[in-house]
Amino acid sequence: MAKHTNTNTTVIKVPHAARKTAGRSVGPAEDSQDEQASQRRKRLQQDPLFQQLIENIYDGLVVTSMDGRIIQANSRAEEIFGTVAGGLNGQGIIELIMGADLALISGIIDALESDKFLVIEGFCAGADREFPAEITVNSLLIDGVFFFCFFVRDISKRMELEMDLLRRSKALASANNAINIMDADGMIVYQNQALFHLFGFEAEELNILGGLGAIFDENDLRAEIVQAITEEGGEWEGELEIAAADGTLVPVAVRAAAIEDEEENITGLICVYTDITARIQAEHQLRAAHDDLERRVEERTAELQTTNIELEKRTLTLEKATKDLEEKAEQLAQANRYKTEFLANVSHELRTPLNSILLLSKMLSTNKDQNLSDDQIRAAEVIHKSGSDLLSLISEILDLSKVEAGRMEIRPEEITLADVLDELTDTFAPQAEKKGLDLLIRLDSTIPSALVTDPQRLHQILKNLIANAIKFTDDGSVAVSVQSAPVGSGYDLAFNIIDTGMGIAKDQHEMIFSAFHQVDGSISRRHGGTGLGLSISTELAMLLGGQITLESDVGQGAKFSLLLPRDFRGIRPETGGSTVHMLPLKQKRNNREVPRLSKDFGQADPRLKGCVVLVVDDDMRNVFAVASFLRERGMVVHAAENGEKSIALVQSHPDICMVLMDVMMPVMDGLEATKRIRAGGQTDLPIIALTAKAMKGDREACLEAGMTDYLAKPLDVDALEEMLHRYISFAESQTSGPLAVTAAE
Repeated sequence: MAKHTNTNTTVIKVPHAARKTAGRSVGPAEDSQDEQASQRRKRLQQDPLFQQLIENIYDGLVVTSMDGRIIQANSRAEEIFGTVAGGLNGQGIIELIMGADLALISGIIDALESDKFLVIEGFCAGADREFPAEITVNSLLIDGVFFFCFFVRDISKRMELEMDLLRRSKALASANNAINIMDADGMIVYQNQALFHLFGFEAEELNILGGLGAIFDENDLRAEIVQAITEEGGEWEGELEIAAADGTLVPVAVRAAAIEDEEENITGLICVYTDITARIQAEHQLRAAHDDLERRVEERTAELQTTNIELEKRTLTLEKATKDLEEKAEQLAQANRYKTEFLANVSHELRTPLNSILLLSKMLSTNKDQNLSDDQIRAAEVIHKSGSDLLSLISEILDLSKVEAGRMEIRPEEITLADVLDELTDTFAPQAEKKGLDLLIRLDSTIPSALVTDPQRLHQILKNLIANAIKFTDDGSVAVSVQSAPVGSGYDLAFNIIDTGMGIAKDQHEMIFSAFHQVDGSISRRHGGTGLGLSISTELAMLLGGQITLESDVGQGAKFSLLLPRDFRGIRPETGGSTVHMLPLKQKRNNREVPRLSKDFGQADPRLKGCVVLVVDDDMRNVFAVASFLRERGMVVHAAENGEKSIALVQSHPDICMVLMDVMMPVMDGLEATKRIRAGGQTDLPIIALTAKAMKGDREACLEAGMTDYLAKPLDVDALEEMLHRYISFAESQTSGPLAVTAAE
């Protein structure tokens, strides 16, 4: 229990302690013999004047005897302590003051004997709550008897206000903005530390300088602020410069608001000052930057106008150049069309006579009737060989044209490596034996047996490489091997062709892959050829997703390697617009599956004898050659010179088991004739295209028209015979029995 004393007042602060249990008074024992004092107390309790007096007191009043026992309490005290009327009588005062003890009574007596005004600050215990209280104690002497008067005031709300004010004061003190509070006379009663840091003035200094007038030193400004807070909602906002203690002007944003009492009377003014120096500087910098930007924009606009004028000139020039390029592109496209049409026509015109030359010379060289001399047979063989060479030259030129135009077709399918090597052996073993060379074929058993690629283009590349090896090797050997590609090459398989020939100088390695170039290009060269083979093979290798490499030097032979992926990966982008057609491994014609044949078709087949075949061609040379070939095999031949006549013959001869149809014919071409034959109900009749058209899209056009298969002129005798065997067997399987046979005409 703390005790503070000044001249007139003693303040006793009673610490907050646990509430004591109600019981008897702890004060000095009442003198039970003092009947006179007891009677006086009763008279006091019954005195109406006294009762009226204590009831009119605002605070709660508790009257106790000298021992601290309550003998009277007004209704305000009973309200504060939460008891019924008379509920406090008889209780000890120290039971109501929390933390009080006998020392409190002694302190009260000591204070009153010294004629001091006594105030007790502490907590009181009500019936259902504890509350802070300020208790003023005085003594009362009536008829020679002393009483204690305890004036109890509940200060809960005051303490809440004080705590709120404390919190607000701390908030104001710690605020970043400068704040001061002025009274109604304009004198500063509070300012936080931020205001001192902003202006450098203490509150006393500002008050000496005039308070409100020192801060807002212009009469008109002060009048505006006063009018705003009194007449226009109680607030004023504005931006101005205020002189600091060092004389500098500080730009601030000010917000002033009136302070009002409970009756809404203005009792003061609170002002909040925000330093806007940084914002002003930023605005100045922004304005300067804006001005600089405007200047730059103007300069840039002028430059752009100049550039636009120049661009317009260039655009006109470019448009003219573009138009010229478009015209040249159209001319080039037209030239390419002319070139394509020319090549198609040349191919047709060259292949048409070659067809009869090769077919008839082949038939003569076999001397079936044994009526030719040896010289005549050799002449027929020379004719056939020369025609074959001419056909190879035509094919190479056409292939080169297709590659350059980006129109080479790729048809990948799964093939076995053993079949590839068997065919190469059958083709080149006789040539190697004729030159006295060893042809060595080896397949690595550790690699997979199949790959997916275009078999025609693969054979074309390998045949060219092996033919060159045999051509340029006089003695020794030519070895062909298939094995895994070198590690790190990016490929799976390597087809190696190694010869023991004359070799190739290193400075000529790149040159020989160019069109029309050979190792020996002089007029006295020993080996013929056009020099197109390697160039075409290189392009084909790229179309198959691979490449050709060369290792060689003069006198050391040569090693050409064709490197390929195991699975076809598509065309390299730089090869142009070549089209890839993905065909199934088994061909289909008219929704009927046609089985592949083995190579054992060379023997005479009695099923061909008596079969009726219609040959449709406007060139009688071809009709004669093909008919002669067919009649040698005992077949019956009808001929038609155009598509229109072929339709009539098919309708009038239901015993026709196959049609060999040319494409380019007068009156009606072979494509239209095929469509009409199919439309007439002949859906199973084999119709084979025999055409000299060998350009891109010709095969697809024939199949789309409804033809069963396709053979390019000049005809290969073996291919034609294979086709006859394949589709005669196919036609028999569709009729579930032997075909009808008519007598030969």
